[in-house]
Amino acid sequence: MPKIKVLDTELGLDIMDADVLDRIAIEADRMKHAEIPEGKTPGETIRLYCQIIFDTFDHIFGDGTSNQIFGGVYNLEIALKAMQQLTAGIEKARQATEKNIKSYSVGGNRAQRRAKKK
Repeated sequence: MPKIKVLDTELGLDIMDADVLDRIAIEADRMKHAEIPEGKTPGETIRLYCQIIFDTFDHIFGDGTSNQIFGGVYNLEIALKAMQQLTAGIEKARQATEKNIKSYSVGGNRAQRRAKKK
């Protein structure tokens, strides 16, 4: 299984697995629609933003992953850095998967097969 590094933690990320892709899509949608209630103190706001990110890691990689990565520290800068690394890792894995799929294209290229016969 391919690995990505988030902060100091290596995580397995198999985006060839349909269930993993579904979890990523669900979490991306959940994060896009997350709202922080008004009237919170700055500390509460940071905790809420961090918790959204922590939940994302736990939902994609399994319960306890956020604690493994963040150790219970609610630091928004660190949490955002981790999200950037996760996003970059997913994108890199997606590109590798597309390349892999193209190399196994069904039926292949007809013109290339004819050229080989000549």
